[in-house]
Amino acid sequence: MKERTTTTAQAVDSEYQSFIVVENNTWNGGICDCFNNMYPSMACSVFTPYLYSSLMYQHITKRNIYSNPIFIYLFLNFIGIFVMAYNKVFSSIILYMSNFYILCVANFVRNAIRTKKNIPGSQCEDSFLSVFCLPCSLSQCARTLYGHDTVCDTLVCDADTVNI
Repeated sequence: MKERTTTTAQAVDSEYQSFIVVENNTWNGGICDCFNNMYPSMACSVFTPYLYSSLMYQHITKRNIYSNPIFIYLFLNFIGIFVMAYNKVFSSIILYMSNFYILCVANFVRNAIRTKKNIPGSQCEDSFLSVFCLPCSLSQCARTLYGHDTVCDTLVCDADTVNI
Protein backbone atom coordinates (compact mmCIF):
# COMPACT_ATOMS: atom_id res chain seq x y z
CA MET A 1 0.00 0.00 0.00
CA LYS A 2 2.40 2.62 1.22
CA GLU A 3 5.50 3.03 -0.87
CA ARG A 4 8.71 4.41 0.51
CA THR A 5 11.62 5.47 -1.57
CA THR A 6 15.01 6.47 -0.30
CA THR A 7 17.30 8.87 -1.97
CA THR A 8 21.00 8.67 -1.24
CA ALA A 9 23.13 11.75 -1.63
CA GLN A 10 26.88 11.29 -1.59
CA ALA A 11 29.10 13.85 0.07
CA VAL A 12 32.85 13.57 -0.50
CA ASP A 13 35.16 14.73 2.28
CA SER A 14 38.94 14.93 2.18
CA GLU A 15 39.55 12.00 4.58
CA TYR A 16 36.45 9.83 4.29
CA GLN A 17 33.19 9.47 2.44
CA SER A 18 29.89 9.88 4.17
CA PHE A 19 26.41 9.16 2.94
CA ILE A 20 23.30 11.11 3.79
CA VAL A 21 20.10 9.10 3.48
CA VAL A 22 16.94 11.12 2.93
CA GLU A 23 13.68 9.20 3.07
CA ASN A 24 10.97 10.34 0.67
CA ASN A 25 7.52 9.12 1.64
CA THR A 26 4.40 9.15 -0.48
CA TRP A 27 0.79 10.01 0.20
CA ASN A 28 -1.32 7.17 1.58
CA GLY A 29 -3.22 6.42 -1.63
CA GLY A 30 -3.82 8.53 -4.69
CA ILE A 31 -5.87 11.68 -4.92
CA CYS A 32 -8.93 9.72 -6.12
CA ASP A 33 -8.63 6.77 -3.72
CA CYS A 34 -11.51 8.02 -1.57
CA PHE A 35 -13.38 4.71 -1.74
CA ASN A 36 -10.48 2.82 -0.12
CA ASN A 37 -11.50 4.41 3.17
CA MET A 38 -15.18 5.31 3.23
CA TYR A 39 -15.33 6.35 6.86
CA PRO A 40 -13.99 8.58 8.27
CA SER A 41 -11.82 10.09 5.54
CA MET A 42 -14.26 10.09 2.61
CA ALA A 43 -17.48 10.73 4.51
CA CYS A 44 -16.04 13.56 6.57
CA SER A 45 -14.27 15.22 3.67
CA VAL A 46 -17.38 15.15 1.45
CA PHE A 47 -20.10 16.04 3.97
CA THR A 48 -18.21 18.25 6.46
CA PRO A 49 -15.04 19.54 4.79
CA TYR A 50 -14.87 22.67 6.97
CA LEU A 51 -15.03 20.70 10.20
CA TYR A 52 -12.63 18.04 8.94
CA SER A 53 -9.99 20.53 7.80
CA SER A 54 -10.30 22.32 11.15
CA LEU A 55 -9.91 19.02 12.98
CA MET A 56 -6.75 18.19 11.02
CA TYR A 57 -5.45 21.71 11.64
CA GLN A 58 -6.00 21.15 15.36
CA HIS A 59 -4.17 17.81 15.16
CA ILE A 60 -1.18 19.28 13.32
CA THR A 61 -0.69 22.48 15.31
CA LYS A 62 -1.59 21.10 18.77
CA ARG A 63 -3.12 24.45 19.74
CA ASN A 64 -5.95 24.88 22.19
CA ILE A 65 -9.54 24.45 21.05
CA TYR A 66 -10.28 28.18 21.03
CA SER A 67 -7.82 28.86 18.21
CA ASN A 68 -9.55 26.37 15.93
CA PRO A 69 -10.33 27.83 12.48
CA ILE A 70 -13.94 26.64 12.59
CA PHE A 71 -14.74 29.35 15.13
CA ILE A 72 -13.43 32.08 12.83
CA TYR A 73 -15.39 30.54 9.94
CA LEU A 74 -18.60 30.44 11.99
CA PHE A 75 -18.05 34.00 13.23
CA LEU A 76 -17.59 35.31 9.68
CA ASN A 77 -20.71 33.46 8.54
CA PHE A 78 -22.71 34.85 11.46
CA ILE A 79 -21.57 38.40 10.64
CA GLY A 80 -22.30 37.84 6.94
CA ILE A 81 -25.84 36.65 7.65
CA PHE A 82 -26.43 39.47 10.16
CA VAL A 83 -25.23 42.14 7.69
CA MET A 84 -27.32 40.67 4.85
CA ALA A 85 -30.39 42.66 5.90
CA TYR A 86 -28.45 45.92 5.58
CA ASN A 87 -26.08 45.42 2.67
CA LYS A 88 -26.15 42.34 0.45
CA VAL A 89 -22.90 43.14 -1.37
CA PHE A 90 -20.90 43.50 1.86
CA SER A 91 -22.60 40.38 3.20
CA SER A 92 -21.60 38.40 0.11
CA ILE A 93 -18.01 39.60 0.45
CA ILE A 94 -17.87 38.43 4.08
CA LEU A 95 -19.39 35.03 3.22
CA TYR A 96 -16.92 34.53 0.36
CA MET A 97 -14.07 35.54 2.68
CA SER A 98 -15.11 32.84 5.15
CA ASN A 99 -15.03 30.18 2.44
CA PHE A 100 -11.68 31.46 1.17
CA TYR A 101 -10.35 31.30 4.73
CA ILE A 102 -11.24 27.61 5.04
CA LEU A 103 -9.59 26.91 1.67
CA CYS A 104 -6.44 28.55 3.05
CA VAL A 105 -6.67 26.34 6.15
CA ALA A 106 -7.04 23.23 3.96
CA ASN A 107 -4.03 24.34 1.91
CA PHE A 108 -2.02 24.87 5.12
CA VAL A 109 -2.98 21.38 6.35
CA ARG A 110 -1.94 19.73 3.09
CA ASN A 111 1.34 21.64 2.94
CA ALA A 112 2.13 20.90 6.60
CA ILE A 113 1.52 17.17 6.14
CA ARG A 114 3.63 17.09 2.99
CA THR A 115 6.47 18.91 4.75
CA LYS A 116 6.24 16.89 7.97
CA LYS A 117 6.17 13.50 6.20
CA ASN A 118 8.81 14.54 3.62
CA ILE A 119 6.52 13.90 0.65
CA PRO A 120 7.73 15.28 -2.68
CA GLY A 121 5.56 18.00 -4.17
CA SER A 122 5.13 21.74 -4.29
CA GLN A 123 3.01 24.44 -2.72
CA CYS A 124 1.48 25.13 -6.12
CA GLU A 125 0.30 21.52 -6.38
CA ASP A 126 -1.10 21.69 -2.85
CA SER A 127 -2.96 24.91 -3.63
CA PHE A 128 -4.54 23.62 -6.82
CA LEU A 129 -5.63 20.36 -5.20
CA SER A 130 -7.05 22.19 -2.18
CA VAL A 131 -9.02 24.66 -4.28
CA PHE A 132 -10.28 22.52 -7.16
CA CYS A 133 -10.65 19.15 -5.46
CA LEU A 134 -11.14 19.88 -1.76
CA PRO A 135 -12.90 16.64 -0.68
CA CYS A 136 -10.36 14.41 -2.43
CA SER A 137 -7.45 16.45 -1.08
CA LEU A 138 -8.80 16.33 2.49
CA SER A 139 -9.43 12.62 2.23
CA GLN A 140 -5.87 11.98 1.06
CA CYS A 141 -4.50 14.21 3.83
CA ALA A 142 -6.55 12.39 6.47
CA ARG A 143 -5.46 8.96 5.24
CA THR A 144 -1.84 10.07 5.43
CA LEU A 145 -2.13 11.92 8.74
CA TYR A 146 -4.18 9.37 10.64
CA GLY A 147 -2.92 6.24 8.86
CA HIS A 148 -6.27 4.89 7.62
CA ASP A 149 -5.72 2.07 5.14
CA THR A 150 -8.90 0.04 4.73
CA VAL A 151 -12.61 0.58 4.38
CA CYS A 152 -14.01 1.75 7.71
CA ASP A 153 -10.59 1.33 9.32
CA THR A 154 -11.67 2.77 12.66
CA LEU A 155 -14.76 0.55 12.85
CA VAL A 156 -13.10 -2.79 12.05
CA CYS A 157 -12.21 -4.95 15.05
CA ASP A 158 -9.10 -7.07 15.02
CA ALA A 159 -10.04 -10.77 15.23
CA ASP A 160 -7.13 -11.53 17.55
CA THR A 161 -8.19 -9.01 20.19
CA VAL A 162 -11.86 -10.04 20.40
CA ASN A 163 -12.57 -12.66 23.05
CA ILE A 164 -15.82 -14.49 22.45
